[in-house]
Amino acid sequence: MTSPPRLRPEPVNPLLRLVRPVLAGSLLLALTVAAGCGGGEDDQAAAPPPPPPPEPAPPPTPQVASVESLMAQLGIDDRVFMQESAAPGTTEARQAVLEFFDAFVRGRDATVRPMLAEADRPFLDLMVELDTFVPVTEAIEEVELVAGASPDGRPTVLAMFVRDGVDEYQMWYYELEAGLATFEAAPTPPGIVSRLSGPIDGYIERWHEILDEEMQLASQPDEDIAPLDVNLDEGEDGGAEVGGGGGPSFAPGGGQPRRHRPDRRRRPPGIPGGPPA
Repeated sequence: MTSPPRLRPEPVNPLLRLVRPVLAGSLLLALTVAAGCGGGEDDQAAAPPPPPPPEPAPPPTPQVASVESLMAQLGIDDRVFMQESAAPGTTEARQAVLEFFDAFVRGRDATVRPMLAEADRPFLDLMVELDTFVPVTEAIEEVELVAGASPDGRPTVLAMFVRDGVDEYQMWYYELEAGLATFEAAPTPPGIVSRLSGPIDGYIERWHEILDEEMQLASQPDEDIAPLDVNLDEGEDGGAEVGGGGGPSFAPGGGQPRRHRPDRRRRPPGIPGGPPA
């Protein structure tokens, strides 16, 4: 049996032996570089976003003009007094309160009337018609104002008049809209001056407590309910007397002989003012 012929291996070119390792190394290097570049793209894609820009600073709090500067700027009558700690919290409200009571003590009914709520204008009109408004205001020696809020949050100002040596108190609700102020007289309980005591910064709260007490009494049977005191008979000065009852009162009500209050805060001297117009 004849054996198959043996295949002789072809001779390998010596140059090829040198090139093969070089080609293999180049291929390995290319794969390594490609892998490295791909990893960089992944790293860039996974990088966190830059932090957001800082929030803008809040606007500065508006400066509130002092009572003293407003009184000087507006030429408020020196019979009007309001302690800085008892003033409203905004310049607009302070100005409205000061201007309203300035016109009041000067007897300027044409200025007071458009600042009154509709329900209170007939009381002023009646006093003007009977020529009692100016005499009433001329007798005002001073009015001390204390701002606060009603139990339901309405802006409120308590006006403590001294007229002919007698303390007479009013309380007003007010609102500001589009730069216009409207004042509405609050109900005045009978004998209110003698029923308020202690620091005056608690008077508005106590006033409303007394109103609640009066409402509870009025709801009981067989109780006399005090009507609004509008007396068209001539008083001592020959004019009509308006105010002082249990309902809304335009003129100061609850008059009592002037009493000494240890906490009475006098107006500072030198505030410009003038006689009623």
